[in-house]
Amino acid sequence: MYKQNEKARVYVIKKAHLVLPLFLYFQLSLAFSCKPTEIYNICDSRSNFFYIVVNAKLTGLDRSNFCNFRVDQTRVSSPRFLPKPGTYTSPQSVRITNDDAEATVYYTTDGSIPNASSPVFKEPFLIPEQAGTIFQAIAIKPGTTDSEVVQAIYSYSLVKTGQIISYAANDDGALQKGSPRNYTGPSAPSAYPADHITRENTMGIIWKSCTQGFSGATCVTAVSGNQFTFADASLECSNMNSLNAGAGFAGFKTWRLPTMTELLSTNDASKTSFTLSATTELPVTFNFAYWSSTPYPFNTGFAWYLDYSNGNSYATFNTNNNYHARCVASSSFREGFYFTVNTDGTVFDRKTGLLWQRCAIGQNNDATCSGSASPRTWTQGLSECAQLTLAGKTWRLPNRNELASLYNYALNSAPFIDRTTFPNVGTSTSEHHWTSTTDAINTTRAWYVNFTSTINNIYDSSVKTTGYFVRCVADN
Repeated sequence: MYKQNEKARVYVIKKAHLVLPLFLYFQLSLAFSCKPTEIYNICDSRSNFFYIVVNAKLTGLDRSNFCNFRVDQTRVSSPRFLPKPGTYTSPQSVRITNDDAEATVYYTTDGSIPNASSPVFKEPFLIPEQAGTIFQAIAIKPGTTDSEVVQAIYSYSLVKTGQIISYAANDDGALQKGSPRNYTGPSAPSAYPADHITRENTMGIIWKSCTQGFSGATCVTAVSGNQFTFADASLECSNMNSLNAGAGFAGFKTWRLPTMTELLSTNDASKTSFTLSATTELPVTFNFAYWSSTPYPFNTGFAWYLDYSNGNSYATFNTNNNYHARCVASSSFREGFYFTVNTDGTVFDRKTGLLWQRCAIGQNNDATCSGSASPRTWTQGLSECAQLTLAGKTWRLPNRNELASLYNYALNSAPFIDRTTFPNVGTSTSEHHWTSTTDAINTTRAWYVNFTSTINNIYDSSVKTTGYFVRCVADN
């Protein structure tokens, strides 16, 4: 608080020196020097400092806002985003407010400056569904000057991988970056006591508690077969929307197969087998493959799935394989990429709040990441990221969830990463990228992310002495 008072003191004294009599200038200096406890908060309208600063602004013809006080009464106060912009670890309902009830708030999400022709803010938007969007808002009131344009970005933290054992300094187990998973359930709505759901409260995912083909609070009642082709699994989930006389299973009418992002969020890197992270909240889950809805554009005859027996993920060429399914009803965790490329060799991921090294270790830190990336062992990758000083940040080798968040499922050719944001990424087997997450099944191995087309998986593990590429990450 002292620094806040000191900042105000410097501002007021500068203004006072220009426009106030010498005796008042002396009184202001003395008042700030005393710092009585009742006026520590200069933004408190009951504080003497509050009125001193506002009066100094008016006398000095400075009409910029101070705290939440609108000095210029001819200009509409600026809109406010609630809660404050930033990175969150639980779902949020975001509102844009204004202190003037007669003002209308307009906003944009496409990078354009809002005006009276832009959409009017009416309903809150949800995070994580809108994570990464650049919101701009303005308040307009007839007969007054339009407010300043304000901007807000909301990011959403990825979940932890689950790894809690450290195998080397600065690895995933040591740092444990991300938000903890938070499941509640199984539970049934009072109106539909036979329909049990499980909520993942960190990402805001609503799961059907039981694997498709089972029901009940503990999912022990078999109601049908429990393995399906990809097409039949999709149909099983969509059919849930017509249950309960059209009200939908548990009162939801948005049931579908989960995306790979949602499905991978249930994967626990600390386990050596049956890698499901929520065995109690998602009972009777099979130690085998579960379908996702995410397409595989590289070959449209393939479909993605997660295999809990080894924690790996694949796009299988045989969509007629019989795998399991668990349906979701929530709005999908936001897909797509929302990057801001900075001029200092870093990339801000607005969706996750992470800051990435744009060029891999060994490449030149220029606009095209020219030169060749240099393979590193897993241990070398951990060390070099920890020693990186780029942009004055504290860097680390990304964990499995962090690096996999860069995987671009929409591309139909390798490398499966945003090539404009991260240029000059190769496609050969040796150009896999290390994560800081050890393979719990065999701790001489660590997980890498496969941005190449050599194998149809997202990540796999390799011996830690293998030479793969390294791209570091930091908290923004």
